[in-house]
Amino acid sequence: MTNQLLLYMAAVVVPVFFPSWRVAVLGLGVQGLMLSLTLLASHEIDSAAVVIEFVCLLLIRAVFVPWYLLRKSGPKTTSADFSLVGTTLGERSLVLLLLACGFGAGLVMGRGDAREIAQISTAVSSLLIGMLMIANQRHPAAQLVGLFTFEGGVTLVEMLSPHAMPFPVQLGVSAIDVFFVLTCGQYFTRFSEMAPPPGTTEREGT
Repeated sequence: MTNQLLLYMAAVVVPVFFPSWRVAVLGLGVQGLMLSLTLLASHEIDSAAVVIEFVCLLLIRAVFVPWYLLRKSGPKTTSADFSLVGTTLGERSLVLLLLACGFGAGLVMGRGDAREIAQISTAVSSLLIGMLMIANQRHPAAQLVGLFTFEGGVTLVEMLSPHAMPFPVQLGVSAIDVFFVLTCGQYFTRFSEMAPPPGTTEREGT
């Protein structure tokens, strides 16, 4: 499971240092794939509930989210200064600081269990970095990536439970996830003009 969590964290951090809309969306797809594989690694595949939860995670987070966001963005590209957290050294260094805070929280709350330490560290780091992306006012697309990154951290926290969600709960959560993705796609389409033109500062674009 550690390998999946490392790849998940890489999918969160790498797009920060390679500011590209397509790289960011691809990162969301990798996050979704790693979430589904982490579920299989952390739970015994002894019930239909685990299989259904895996399929829902895989189809929604790894396939539907990146496909839908790329489709809503259409042939147009995002502004030339698109960045998830900003382009200055201080802003990008803050990502590394939040990453260190997340792993520090995992060491404190993991109670010496290596699996819990890795999962909590990844979840907290994802939550903190996701909130940083949401706070970025440079481009609404960055806020959407931040929302899905934050939601991925919440999903990792939920996976700490040794029991899979009951089937009716899974259906409800999956329906909410799809509705959330559709809503985000509409937000991106409707408010794409909120992005500042290339060359403007962050304050001028808000």
